[in-house]
Amino acid sequence: MTRTIAASDLSGRTAAPARSDQWPVRLKGVTFGHAGHPDLLRGIDLTVTGGSFNFLTGRSGAGKTLLLMVVAGLVRPDAGQAQLFGSDPERLPRSEARALRRRIGLIAQDDPLVGHLSVADNLAVTLRVTGQSPDGREADLEAMLAFVGLTSEAGRRADTLSRAERRLVALARAMMTGPDLILADEPLAGLDAASAKRMLGLLRTLNRQGTTVILTRDGDGPGSEARKGDRRLHLEAGRLTGGEGAS
Repeated sequence: MTRTIAASDLSGRTAAPARSDQWPVRLKGVTFGHAGHPDLLRGIDLTVTGGSFNFLTGRSGAGKTLLLMVVAGLVRPDAGQAQLFGSDPERLPRSEARALRRRIGLIAQDDPLVGHLSVADNLAVTLRVTGQSPDGREADLEAMLAFVGLTSEAGRRADTLSRAERRLVALARAMMTGPDLILADEPLAGLDAASAKRMLGLLRTLNRQGTTVILTRDGDGPGSEARKGDRRLHLEAGRLTGGEGAS
């Protein structure tokens, strides 16, 4: 059963998993391409340790988003193995695969909120999409909005939010299923310095509480945003550097 995050949960997350079969991500020889671009991903090997904070960098178009989609189980590689928490979602019964994917929170690059719905309803939609009922989850919804500092915006239409506010709602929405792994695709892109610092700070708070984070950034490296102990992965010409081992 997927664990449900409540207000008290935000200060009591468990530490990194101890067994290797519970590592959040294990990729072996992952390859993907299509006509005209056969080598988008070439033999990617990656093991992500539970509780780690990972920067995935590379130029725009290098395949960072594609690699996150493979990690999330939304894109099936042409070759190689992709495991989540020790299992291949494609080999599981549908109910088990759905439960496994609830352990992943995805913050997409294009902030795909439902514009005509309120902030609160956007969070509830996530529960429905993942096969859960929003009934009785008001406390969790309030806790997530409080965590990102948007409690007063619960009834506001999503299409009236600023870019920074949309990113915060996307983070709150990603947390609604109680994920152990957050995949954040360019969550800092286009934000002013204060908003980017706030978003990164929230991701680091979740990481300190036990959530594994993979965050993409355009460029050759995370620069001043990286801290000692962060893992730095770089994708170039379909290949990943810094991919094996712990951070």
